[in-house]
Amino acid sequence: MDNRNNKVRLVKYDYLEKMKAKERLSDNEIKKLIRYAIYETDLSSNGDFLKPCLVQIGVKDVSAKIYEYYKNGTIREKIGALKLWYWVREDVDYFCTKRKKLIKNKHAIKNNKTEYVNRLELLKSDFKKCNDVLLKFFFQWAIFTERDSSLFEGLPETVPELKGYLIEKKAMDSLRILNIMFPNLAAEF
Repeated sequence: MDNRNNKVRLVKYDYLEKMKAKERLSDNEIKKLIRYAIYETDLSSNGDFLKPCLVQIGVKDVSAKIYEYYKNGTIREKIGALKLWYWVREDVDYFCTKRKKLIKNKHAIKNNKTEYVNRLELLKSDFKKCNDVLLKFFFQWAIFTERDSSLFEGLPETVPELKGYLIEKKAMDSLRILNIMFPNLAAEF
């Protein structure tokens, strides 16, 4: 990772820590956290930016904000949105550094699966209409409960497999986007 990317990453994570210390977030702060989450390349960390938002405004509203990126964004933002939906669920709590205690998600409702079911049906429908293999690959994060079904049959299963497929098909634009999103893999090929 180059020096500029390291600086951007430090700014994003510094902002996240400041937001975790707050009891209430403004709409602009929530939008900024979601944008940082969309552009985060670390698949295990992108959800960290959503936790304060999920606790503050709930799954339905966070999902709606992510959906805007998915529907109207660039290919990179669409992929970022698909990767984020893995983390959008009601059971999220987070540690508030200012109050030094765990903040429980007040939006968590025991049997609230409506938002997830609606999102799943919408995404499955969009997946079936999609012709872009790069985008289709990332639907696997958003519709992860379908991983064992035939829905994803024939798609590469891992990022290195996807990269090899894109090289073989000479899909250089998609390969460039993949290298931006997964900079650590760029050196492997």
